[in-house]
Amino acid sequence: MRLRHLCLLLSLAMIASASAEPGPVSKWLMSEPATRWDLGMTRLAQYFAALRGEQPLGKFEKGVSYDWKKNKIEVYVVMSEMVFNKTLCGNVLNVIRKVGGIIEGKYGQYLDNSHYAKAFDSISHDILKAPRDYLKRLDTIIMPVVYMRGGRCQGDLVATKVSYPDASN
Repeated sequence: MRLRHLCLLLSLAMIASASAEPGPVSKWLMSEPATRWDLGMTRLAQYFAALRGEQPLGKFEKGVSYDWKKNKIEVYVVMSEMVFNKTLCGNVLNVIRKVGGIIEGKYGQYLDNSHYAKAFDSISHDILKAPRDYLKRLDTIIMPVVYMRGGRCQGDLVATKVSYPDASN
């Protein structure tokens, strides 16, 4: 009988702890809004950072940042061990485009926008209020950039042109 009471008390204690209220920090975090922008930038950074090992760009430092002055989302690769070379820089820039689903300046087969823009997609009910073609329009502000020792190259995502803003050679 005592064992039965002990089991009953333990099971009640487990049920009580399973339905405990979140603490004050958890409640505060749960009440803070996260914008679609915040979520999209986080997803984009995770998507890009997940390229590892033998995958394209996997061996290099990668990241995502927002340039407030230019209104551009930079999707960048840092090749600090490599001396700047226009051909190599341009090739790596095109790999960034390809990883994003852009091939020779156009969306890949069955794509309406880049894989990078999809990071900002939502299943929210408010999506009906979103600007028309917002993901395709978002692609116009995503800029791949490659940093190398002594220079960099960059270009629009849905394009083939490469610019070399710091190039002296």
